[in-house]
Amino acid sequence: MAWIKAQQALRDHRKILAVAGKLEIEPAHAVGLLILLWLWAVDNAPNSDLTGIPPRSIARAAQWDGNPDDFLKALQAAQLLDGSAIHDWDDHVGTLIEKREADAERKRKERENKQG
Repeated sequence: MAWIKAQQALRDHRKILAVAGKLEIEPAHAVGLLILLWLWAVDNAPNSDLTGIPPRSIARAAQWDGNPDDFLKALQAAQLLDGSAIHDWDDHVGTLIEKREADAERKRKERENKQG
């Protein structure tokens, strides 16, 4: 089971308030959108890079039903996206990604040992 780190301050962080203002939604909705995007990215963009993923797919991943370009522009303007990368990704999922990589390496070595 995957998990992400969301600090208490996220609920009223200036970046969340900026996204909420730009999209004309409540801050709680903005928090939910961001967390849903992070959860999706754990499996679909584990390195945080959204390059090549259509804006519509990114918006759907976050369950944003408005204009996908507006959603991405709001995240970028609030600095929650650095270009096409999720800002401070390692702070939110770094431990999870490291654990997954270590598990994959362990399983690879187990397969090698069984074959050799």
